[in-house]
Amino acid sequence: VVVNHREDNELDVYIDYGPEGLKRNDGCSFDITLPATAGISVLTRNGAVSLSGTQGPADVQTSNGRIEVVDHQGPLNAQTSNGRIEADRIAGQCSLVTSNGSVTYTASARTTGPFVIETSNGSVKATVPDSIGGRITTRTSNGSTTVIGEPAFEIVASTKRSKTVLLDDQADPISRIRTSNGSITVLIVDG
Repeated sequence: VVVNHREDNELDVYIDYGPEGLKRNDGCSFDITLPATAGISVLTRNGAVSLSGTQGPADVQTSNGRIEVVDHQGPLNAQTSNGRIEADRIAGQCSLVTSNGSVTYTASARTTGPFVIETSNGSVKATVPDSIGGRITTRTSNGSTTVIGEPAFEIVASTKRSKTVLLDDQADPISRIRTSNGSITVLIVDG
């Protein structure tokens, strides 16, 4: 394991597999505990990523594995090709993209938008405060879309597979949810 504390105050953590390089079945897991962060970037090819209690801009990418982010204060960009994404108590703009997996997103109270959620194969469940404002558009090719909640909002376009919701009298920001194969549920809460 190689740990480099760079001059720009960034920390690089990676595996040096030596002169023979990566062999079949080689791999490892990291469990990293840090003091307060001002931003975080995680990149792995194969494996799950879990973050908790972070702040600042977060960029999380994996090719094969799930992503779990809990209690993040700041913008979040999370992408995986094969795995589910769970983002809970996110305070900031959010982009969650996977090809194969479900997505669960819960925004923190008083979060302002927008957010983007995309998956090709999986259901989406989003819980957002009305403070996100603007408009939420949803669309699925195979499945249904449901929007529920107590605060005042207006559904201005509705079919079984798509909805457009206005949370206030502004058209912006625009938050978006898309899936090809799966249902979409949006719960709007008082924020």
